[in-house]
Amino acid sequence: MTRRLGVLVTYHDEGPLLTEGLESLLAQAGDEVEVLIHDDASPRHPATDHVPRDPRVRVLRAERNRGPAVGRNVLLRAASADAIHFHDADDIFAPGWVEAVLGALAAPEVDAVFTELERFMADGTSTWPMMGLADHLRRDDLVAAAIRGGILCAAGTYRRAAALRIGGYRESLWQSEDYDFHVRLAASGIDFVFIDRPLVRVRDHAHNRSKELGEVWRSAVQALALLGDELVPEHRPALADAAVAAGRRLLTLGDAVHAAAAFDLAARLGPAPLRHDPRLRRWADRLLGHGRAAVLARHYRALLPARLRRALRGGGKRP
Repeated sequence: MTRRLGVLVTYHDEGPLLTEGLESLLAQAGDEVEVLIHDDASPRHPATDHVPRDPRVRVLRAERNRGPAVGRNVLLRAASADAIHFHDADDIFAPGWVEAVLGALAAPEVDAVFTELERFMADGTSTWPMMGLADHLRRDDLVAAAIRGGILCAAGTYRRAAALRIGGYRESLWQSEDYDFHVRLAASGIDFVFIDRPLVRVRDHAHNRSKELGEVWRSAVQALALLGDELVPEHRPALADAAVAAGRRLLTLGDAVHAAAAFDLAARLGPAPLRHDPRLRRWADRLLGHGRAAVLARHYRALLPARLRRALRGGGKRP
């Protein structure tokens, strides 16, 4: 049974957003919660300027900026709680998060709890489910769901021992570190509970690290290559699918060199099932290769209006 819960927050100049996030947590938490914040050498807004006076909160400051993966490992080692939750400094806890997570972890056989997320846009609108994890889990086991869909850190709470067993975060990854961590955690054979409610509110704003799309997808390819060497062969088709998806995104971003590397990785891991692609797209990938098929698909979309593409597919919705 979980006795203490550590909320481990990585911070880099988020300023007042950190205050709001901490207040949303501390208002629903008792002494069973400890909060550790890793300030990744913030140059303008040190975390200590935005932390409420509360004995449950402690700030650790780095001397130089090394990214979230390093920060999360610092926090993982410093935590004393037997269950941990990694959190971004600009996200907010929904009411009931502490009760729901601790309730699920009351069962001693449960290693991890995942919840859905709600995305809040800059214009005030929101959408959920953000990850669609329930749909992925209906089709796949947790490993395949993590590979195909991606699990963000705000969605998970884990036994600290389970995170330590896999070595924590992979510090060589500047982006996509959460993706890699959750695939490896799932592959370690954890028992988990999924709560299909949006218990964390993720803020979408101009300064999100995930806006650096080129970095994100190049780092994803790096992670997939490492995972391909580590996971058992049964997961290679899902990894190949993910590599094709990364290559297509990189090509859209104009990064043909790294897109080609992603498609080469997919071929080494493959064959990629591409089960969610239309039949014609799968045929083109098999006949032409992933790279040429992706270029052909871009030209196809550019030359044919969406209405005509739907008519050729017989009224289907997929592009």
